[in-house]
Amino acid sequence: MINKFIVLFFLFLNSVTFGQNTATPYSSYGIGERGGIDNAVFSGLGNNTVNMIAPEILNHYNPASYSYLKHQFPLFSAGFSTKFSTFTSGDVSQKNNKTTLNELALGMSFAKRFGFAFGLTPYTKRGYSISEKFAVGTDSVRHDYIGTGDINRFFGGFSVQILKFDSLTWSVGVNLSSLFGTVQNERRAYLINTVSTAGGIDDKTTRLSTFHYEIGTVFTKQFKKGHSLTLAGTLEPMQDLTAYQNERLFFTTTSIDNSNSYQLISQTGEQKGTIKLAPTYQVGFDYTYAFNDTVKNRVRKSEIKFLGSYSSTTWSQFETRFNNSTLNLNYPNTTSIHFGLQYRPQTDFSTGTKPSILERMSYRIGYFNKSLPYQFNNKQLTEFGTSFGLGLPILTEKKMQSSLQLGITYGKRGTNEAGSLNETFLGVNIGIIISPSESDRWFTKRKLD
Repeated sequence: MINKFIVLFFLFLNSVTFGQNTATPYSSYGIGERGGIDNAVFSGLGNNTVNMIAPEILNHYNPASYSYLKHQFPLFSAGFSTKFSTFTSGDVSQKNNKTTLNELALGMSFAKRFGFAFGLTPYTKRGYSISEKFAVGTDSVRHDYIGTGDINRFFGGFSVQILKFDSLTWSVGVNLSSLFGTVQNERRAYLINTVSTAGGIDDKTTRLSTFHYEIGTVFTKQFKKGHSLTLAGTLEPMQDLTAYQNERLFFTTTSIDNSNSYQLISQTGEQKGTIKLAPTYQVGFDYTYAFNDTVKNRVRKSEIKFLGSYSSTTWSQFETRFNNSTLNLNYPNTTSIHFGLQYRPQTDFSTGTKPSILERMSYRIGYFNKSLPYQFNNKQLTEFGTSFGLGLPILTEKKMQSSLQLGITYGKRGTNEAGSLNETFLGVNIGIIISPSESDRWFTKRKLD
């Protein structure tokens, strides 16, 4: 069974590329946009990530969660996201969509107090195409701005439960990651009305190949009569990311769309530099109430979770440094709040009565509101939305932790001022969690009769 899981995992790693079919002008900032490629479980809860700690969920957003996984039952988690967006500015509107694989990860606990996980996820994405026209004498000039690329994250994480009593558990953890990938900005300028197709192209690429880390903690207290409280936090400290930048200037005399006709005028060469990452912290809570519910003269064990979290990013500290030149774009700092509710009609499947599929499912709703590191007319953009999610167990008696997950998010971003760019979006996130059956548990000592 162990070999099957390992082979399956690396087949996914080798066959899937995290290329982003992205379409959002906001990704032109910094090294691309983070978010919008959400996990199905957390998106259904209003994107509460730091505080959703459960043995049947692999939460790589908080590395302290790994030691809470069920002992000898590793979890393989994979997810896909599709986002449908409508951008409006005045009377002009445009529809775009993107689809991406957002997670491949494997995690498990061991030795009763420890846990680890590793996997591949996107870190940032870039993808946009913007055009503008203006008159020059008797002709008109068109500028096309095009952005492509993505930064991926291969991570390995470890956690340990420092305290573990009957009613009290405290865990800490760390994710160590390798960030790699390339993002590109391209600007094209050419005349529109003239017969000549002469034009100029300015191309700038930024490549990351660097180390990255983040830390997390989880504190859980069990109270009497089914009540429990979880407090959690993560910190992504300010870090200097190793980056390489290359800028090229081209001129074409035949066709702006024919790259074979480009004539290179100047090139900086690949210059090594640093990108100072904006530090981020998150804190959150999870209040859970487990209770007995009587339905049709049958007692079932039900559960309600209420989650809330807050995060803050100090974007004013974000800067790039290449060729002894430091650039601070003075992005505004951001904050966000998230609320979520989950209801599970039946949590205990060891009873003699087999629950229905509706009783096995998890039901989730959520809300989020956050500021963004973008401005229009000195007014900061905001984003808010609501979400809904379902957890559908894979109905085999021996695989109670394996499940299909669905998260749907509807939201808006912008300022709603005249001339500003506003976005309305619908996100659909699908995930699958695979766990071995009771008879296939890992690291079991076999006995011969």
